[in-house]
Amino acid sequence: MYTESNRWAKAAVWAAGLFALWLALGAFLPSGAPIGVVASGAIIGSATGLTAVGLILIWRANRVINFANGAMAGVAGLTAVHLFVTWGWPYWTTLLVAPVLGLVVGALVEMTIIRRFAQAPRLVLTVATIGIAQLLGGIELLIPSKMFGASGMVLGAYETPLNAFESDVGAVVINGNHLLTLAVVPVVVAALAWFLRRSLAGTAIRAASENTDRARLLGVPVRNLTTTVWAIAGALAALTFVLQAPFQGAAPS
Repeated sequence: MYTESNRWAKAAVWAAGLFALWLALGAFLPSGAPIGVVASGAIIGSATGLTAVGLILIWRANRVINFANGAMAGVAGLTAVHLFVTWGWPYWTTLLVAPVLGLVVGALVEMTIIRRFAQAPRLVLTVATIGIAQLLGGIELLIPSKMFGASGMVLGAYETPLNAFESDVGAVVINGNHLLTLAVVPVVVAALAWFLRRSLAGTAIRAASENTDRARLLGVPVRNLTTTVWAIAGALAALTFVLQAPFQGAAPS
């Protein structure tokens, strides 16, 4: 009970601090801190936070900064976006396809490349992720033309069924795509928190991240868990891509 109360207290302190910061910025910045701009930034930032969670998971699993994270998102996310924009698939279907493709891309990257560097120095593995980013970036460049026959590699902001709802918040237009991000991100974060805290696989992932050698001695399948972590990171990055694409556009990373 004490721990739960502590969490709520910390959350309240953070909320109060952010509100005070907004008031201070509004008072001292030349153009203030318009609520619409702040809201838009918070929405975009919350989606980007999903990608950051994936980066942290990979860091805990492999002790490496994954420079290929954006490219993993691009391969899966760009494919899903073109399924909607070019081939006319239902929008809700493509929202589900993107993280599934991200899972596959993340798992394939780990099984085919990362696993081969398991015993290599972390600097070598870090450089390997840069090479993976270049490889996946090349694949991204081919997706629009080779897979979908689309002209041009950069896709600007596009309309979805959620554009039917729009509201002016100060000088910024907030539409249904922004609200979808607000709805999806907390659910995904809560589900991931439950998975890591309550599930057997999540507990094993946390144990392996704390002490890999001891986890192996206890019979924990560290290799399979590492694949799972990369798959989750790929899914989160791809989901970020498709959530932001309707108002930020879609382009190869």
